[in-house]
Amino acid sequence: MSKTLSDNQRTIVAFGDSVSWGCVPDSVNLKTMIFKRFDRGIRWVGVLQSELGRNYHVIEEALNGRTTVFDDPLLPGRNGQTYLLPCLLSHYPLDLVIIMLGTNDLKPHLGLQAAPIAKGMRNLIKDVKNSGCGLNGVIPEILVICPPSIVEGRGLLANSFIGSQAIAVELAENYKQVAQLEDCHFFNAGDFVAVSEADGIHLDAESNKILGKAVTKKVIDIFSG
Repeated sequence: MSKTLSDNQRTIVAFGDSVSWGCVPDSVNLKTMIFKRFDRGIRWVGVLQSELGRNYHVIEEALNGRTTVFDDPLLPGRNGQTYLLPCLLSHYPLDLVIIMLGTNDLKPHLGLQAAPIAKGMRNLIKDVKNSGCGLNGVIPEILVICPPSIVEGRGLLANSFIGSQAIAVELAENYKQVAQLEDCHFFNAGDFVAVSEADGIHLDAESNKILGKAVTKKVIDIFSG
């Protein structure tokens, strides 16, 4: 099978949670539990698409509350591993898979430390490698993005992460080690942006823009390296 989509257009899946979904910080309606969402062009994945241009097709696959590989008894259907393979095969063939998860794994009721969260990420990496989702079944490029560390914030969502800030700080180093072990690319979002103090979890509009542009440079490096 040869690629025909705009001839040599590269296809990228960005697999993430509410940070990639574009959740507006501290925007939940307490009556409906519905969150406000930034417009597509403001979300960091949308910025990535805009910056990369027409030679790239960036597929935004993000879900609020998504974890790496863990079931959340309070939010059914959020285990990222259960949906990753169908997602990859739906969009075959892929040139790059970006995974940015881990924030929701930090919720205290899940009882996880940084090391098992990183092991969950490693399982996702292995699933990508075994999926056959690259052109002619080859392994696509894989980019692991560690989300920016959560901080103490305000509002309902912030209360769901009380006491997890110290664990969040350890994620980047654990993810970096996993990426090295699995020979894939690593990017620490916390080197470029910080979460909004409004809820301590999500990115404001400006940080989405900064992150999108920073990831663009990383993606270009991956394909030119």
